[in-house]
Amino acid sequence: MEPTAQSLALAVEQLHRAGRSDDAFALALEAAQRFPQSSLAQTNLGYFYLQRGEPAPALEAYESALRANPDNAEARRGLAVAKMQCGIAAQGDSITVVPFRGSGAAIDVLVPITLGSGNVVTDNLFDDRVFRVTKLAVELHPRDAGLPAHDVAFNAIGDADSSAEALEIARGLLATSKRRVLNDPVRVARTGRAGQAQRLRSVEAVVVPNIERVQRSRAAGLALPVLLRSPGYHAGEHFALVSDADQLEPAVRALPGETLFAIEFVDTRDQLGVFAKYRVMVVDGALYPLHLALSREWKVHYFSAEMATQEQYRQREARFLSEPRKTLGERAWSALRRIVDALDLDYAGIDFALDAEGRVVLFETNATMAVRYPPGEEMWSYRRGAVDAVLDAVRAMLVRYSST
Repeated sequence: MEPTAQSLALAVEQLHRAGRSDDAFALALEAAQRFPQSSLAQTNLGYFYLQRGEPAPALEAYESALRANPDNAEARRGLAVAKMQCGIAAQGDSITVVPFRGSGAAIDVLVPITLGSGNVVTDNLFDDRVFRVTKLAVELHPRDAGLPAHDVAFNAIGDADSSAEALEIARGLLATSKRRVLNDPVRVARTGRAGQAQRLRSVEAVVVPNIERVQRSRAAGLALPVLLRSPGYHAGEHFALVSDADQLEPAVRALPGETLFAIEFVDTRDQLGVFAKYRVMVVDGALYPLHLALSREWKVHYFSAEMATQEQYRQREARFLSEPRKTLGERAWSALRRIVDALDLDYAGIDFALDAEGRVVLFETNATMAVRYPPGEEMWSYRRGAVDAVLDAVRAMLVRYSST
């Protein structure tokens, strides 16, 4: 059977939800080439170009999508994002409604977002059989227009470093809401990397690496080794370890932005030389283990770690997912509970390691951490329950607060 634009779009979505972003992009590109008049295919391609930090081709894809279907609200919003990132004045509708597929009454969720890159990844968070989601691009919404009707609001502007202005706009808009606002913009604004590190440094049994935001011109005087990172980026992008003075200038030159984060490098390797990075999610005050990535490289991210090739790593992760408190130990678990209290967000993630004393070495904690299903192969089946638990908790939280 010959594929259709719709069948390819479904396959793209499945790949993306499984965390196979490169494969999803490749298929989205193929779909747009095979079906150039498909508004859906062009919209998907524009989305992936934006995710890859390529706004110019995203703009072209969204314009193609709107030529094919001028009523495509998602393409209008995507075009506004692409224009803003290309330095063109943003124009377009501020509201996009995700269709409801349920059989009963929908719970209306208002989701403020930014046109920038600092949004929470919400692909899996809102079950469209339960919720009707209205995305509100805050930069485009008239201040005197009022808010769309909603039962609960979930602020999806999550990066305090890159989205400070958008968070302030969202704060003003949501001040008029009579409903519960989850991840209130005022609380999210306190979660910038440097400020968050300073705020959590006094938490018992938590080790927080020193971090400061420095001008590029001051980087030459940094003590080594040091981690350099461009603000506003995630998933290991624009992130470098500098151990030697000769590496410093090239590393700084390769990183974008006028300022950089200079982060103390804490060596958390175990006796076998393996780095571990745990991730737990926080939903409505409770902790949920999401994954454990293990690697011999310092930059540990699940998609680039050695989990697929090392069965013993997967066994270790499975133990963490099934018995997180026992695996981490009481000292670390209690420290995570204290971080949750200090964080004061309804939805967030915590990335961390353990030191030799069983303390939490905190890498990052904020609202932007993605929750995605593992690939479909049987070897990853042990991870699916952990993802389900997080998504079930998010659904329960939204239902609970929609009635208050």
